[in-house]
Amino acid sequence: MKINISDVSVIIPLRVDCQERLVNINMILGYITGQTNVSIFVLEADAIQKGADLSRFDISYRFIKDDRPVLHHTRYRNEMIKTCTTPYIAVWDVDVIAPLSQLYSAVEKLRSKEALVSWPYDGICYNVPQETCREFASTGNIKSLTSRRKDLFPMFGSLSNGGIFLADREKYMEIGMENEHIYGWGPEDVERLKRITILGLPVFRVRGELYHLWHPRGINRLYADPKRDMMCFREYLKVCRYTREELLNYIKTWEWIKN
Repeated sequence: MKINISDVSVIIPLRVDCQERLVNINMILGYITGQTNVSIFVLEADAIQKGADLSRFDISYRFIKDDRPVLHHTRYRNEMIKTCTTPYIAVWDVDVIAPLSQLYSAVEKLRSKEALVSWPYDGICYNVPQETCREFASTGNIKSLTSRRKDLFPMFGSLSNGGIFLADREKYMEIGMENEHIYGWGPEDVERLKRITILGLPVFRVRGELYHLWHPRGINRLYADPKRDMMCFREYLKVCRYTREELLNYIKTWEWIKN
């Protein structure tokens, strides 16, 4: 029997900048669709369409031509959030996966109104090497990852706020959704948590880990463009300095929540 999370929409912006991205999203979609009844939306934004075959899964797939070298994750996430109709959303990076029992626990916290945003893991995101990714691809069994966690290392050696998060859709829209002033691979994950904390809203973390599937890193990574990186971090620091009332007033100026 599939896990009942039909009140959740999984949204995944996609850019296939290497073959491993395509392999990873196929693994993730196969795992999710095989065991849940969740609605899944994949939006591929690129100069050339590469993910058309993903429509074979029971998902909603859309391609948008985008010639810009850096993917504007936050903008595309917001577009997808606006078009969803379920009460809850799961914003999902293309290369991460968590045990579905943890995802269900995160949904339950939203349903009970104990959290506005919840993470289906406790902050530990393990880097999964290529050979272990291949094993998961061949078995489709999450135990291929969980049974190896003692041999894996956390990404960047620190706690994570990104990868996957779930939110009450309407309430998340009220606080601005994703900050589109952060462009490319930047501090959007810590900015999101800081904004919610300043606003005094409840969050929750599920006990358990997240797994990051290996892929090479290109122009969308951190430190690829110092000028862009500095602009994004200035936006994060700007949010950090605000009081609750100042932040609410700042959010009201965001163009993407006016449309």
